[in-house]
Amino acid sequence: MRRANIPPTSALSRPSTSSSNGTLSTVQDWSRFFTHGAVASNANGERAMYLAGKQRSDDVCIFLDVALDNSGSMDMNCGGGKSRLAVSLECIQSIARDPTLNLQEPDSFVLRTFNGYILERFCTHPDRFDYDKMLRNIQHKPGDTGKTRVWDAMGKTLSVMLEHPEKRRAGKEVIRFMLVLTDGGDNASNDSVAAIGQKLVDASKRLANMHVVVIAAGLDGSALKDLERLTQLCNGKLGFRVITAATASDVDIKKAFAEAMDEIRALLLRDKNGNLQITTLRTRNVQLVQRSDAMAALAMQQYETSRTITSGDSNEMRSLIALMSSTSVRN
Repeated sequence: MRRANIPPTSALSRPSTSSSNGTLSTVQDWSRFFTHGAVASNANGERAMYLAGKQRSDDVCIFLDVALDNSGSMDMNCGGGKSRLAVSLECIQSIARDPTLNLQEPDSFVLRTFNGYILERFCTHPDRFDYDKMLRNIQHKPGDTGKTRVWDAMGKTLSVMLEHPEKRRAGKEVIRFMLVLTDGGDNASNDSVAAIGQKLVDASKRLANMHVVVIAAGLDGSALKDLERLTQLCNGKLGFRVITAATASDVDIKKAFAEAMDEIRALLLRDKNGNLQITTLRTRNVQLVQRSDAMAALAMQQYETSRTITSGDSNEMRSLIALMSSTSVRN
């Protein structure tokens, strides 16, 4: 299968500062451009603060492949009058249109569903992804909903990824993500846990920057043990992580997808040295200004108290931005 490029869309532009010394502009203008920040203080009242920006690195190309469980249990109501499948598709739409990812050419986005069948459902521009239409499409052609072929779905996704092993596309470094969600253990795959583990390890030797995230929504003990074993097989050989949702409720599914999104953002916001990109760093030590996130984190540790603030803490984030905009923290 030929992997489809995503046509260009308007890119997220970096907001301008209001003066040459880096003073932030209005809090409202800036608050949507940051994922997290931190503020720290010591016994002398000195403080250090930094913000990490949402802007994705310009030199990366994203290959995002999603494999979504479409077995019968995914049709169960999980809260809010929606099925597990509907909530998952809603979350996938949010990822596809996420302003941090800012998917555009030469990026690629593919969605597959799996039960007894493994079907490619979507391979085009994310702006055209409509979870409601996709839900109707899946319901019209559901496949064999009595089976759950998790390992085979991962294997199919992997085989298509291997058709495009390039390290760079259009001059950009390729970063690959396989995102899988299942609400049940595998019961019908041809591949075993050991087999898919070996396939992932072998593929990682040909596919640079490959990362796999599996969302396990409400799985029982034996199914989780299989994922633990898969984690052990992949440990140290490729980026592999299991995000466990205690239940398959709408709240837990959304939380799990948000955690997966954070995992993806953390990689996309890193520079070529592996450090998170920092938009602004303000501290009384001028040598620390506008350093990398790793250096900023070390600076935080030098203080007696520190607190991390995420974009979810909207009021605290605005307060931090306001503090960093004020003359009281200028060097």
